[in-house]
Amino acid sequence: MTLPSDIDWVMFLLLVIAIACGWMLGRFQGGRSAALRMRRDTLPSIDFLLAENNDGALDRLLDVTEISDEAVELYLNLGRIFRDKGQTEKSIQLHQNLFSRTDLSDKAQLDVELELATDFLRAGLLDRAERLLIDLIEEEGHTYNQASRLLVQLYEEEQEWQSILELHKKSKLQDLPEITHRVAQAACEYANELFKKGDYLDSHQYLKLALRINPLCARANILFAQVASNQGEPKEAIRCYLKALKQDSNAMLAVLPDMMKCFIKIDDYKGLDKQLESHWQSNHAVEVLVARVKLLAQQGRQQYGIEVLLTELFQHPSNQGFFALVEMVVNEKAVLNSSQLMSVYDILRRIVETEYKYVCRSCGFKATEHYWRCPSCKDWASISAAH
Repeated sequence: MTLPSDIDWVMFLLLVIAIACGWMLGRFQGGRSAALRMRRDTLPSIDFLLAENNDGALDRLLDVTEISDEAVELYLNLGRIFRDKGQTEKSIQLHQNLFSRTDLSDKAQLDVELELATDFLRAGLLDRAERLLIDLIEEEGHTYNQASRLLVQLYEEEQEWQSILELHKKSKLQDLPEITHRVAQAACEYANELFKKGDYLDSHQYLKLALRINPLCARANILFAQVASNQGEPKEAIRCYLKALKQDSNAMLAVLPDMMKCFIKIDDYKGLDKQLESHWQSNHAVEVLVARVKLLAQQGRQQYGIEVLLTELFQHPSNQGFFALVEMVVNEKAVLNSSQLMSVYDILRRIVETEYKYVCRSCGFKATEHYWRCPSCKDWASISAAH
């Protein structure tokens, strides 16, 4: 038998040492993982903390020397639940306790500050909320977008339009479509206040600002139109109204009465009729159809107006349109022929067919047929005839 050489002994010892080190490292990592698991597992559940008489458990959990990110997330969720349940005092107390700590990570600190600002908003403590939100915006951290939204919302509730515009001027608000849309509306609100005071020059400047911020702001052009109309410039007002409608066709009902007055002032009945017909064909807003028919009646074209109503209502029946038809027939003492009477019957029949006949007493769900179980709230035997 040959004895191992010195080199073999060295290799053997190194192998033993490597195995021992691996074993010890595995023990250490396993213990650490177990400790982390235990740390997570020892956190109480939301249900436990929400249970009655567990305020003491919450206080004990908060009264610790070190707090983990998992625990912070648990407390934030708990605070939101308190707030949603109307328990804003509890939510504020919880978030203030966290906010006063110095051992939170930067991310956790910003999350807590945002939740506390939201608490103050819900509780009506607007000055405190404002200070925190401004601080969050200055930080420009991951809560920047949400803080911007909440601060703009706060100023909107207080109608502090200039405060919103000042933030925008200082580039303190995030350049998001939702934010820029609201800033443009703030500029319109402030311009409208100036317009009502007779300060037309400054009003113009803020309306221009609104369009620079949001080139699709239809309201700015509507206000431009109102200023022009007030200054005796109906043609300019019409130009601005039509520009606004290109930006947002849904604004038609808001501008319809004033825009019609401007067209009538310059005796442009043909141009007005063209606009009303075009809008009706593209949007089918019944108010526009009724306005057009009344305009035709004012021009002595009652019979044509009745024909227009019958034709359009046959395609798009509505209660409002049918009422306008009856009103015109009565006011003009019009006599309908048999074909027109048949059209009236068909229009009324289709209106009745589409009207809801039943309503849920529990949730207000409306239906055209009877259900034993409400499709909306799932309550049984709650559907009754609509009155």
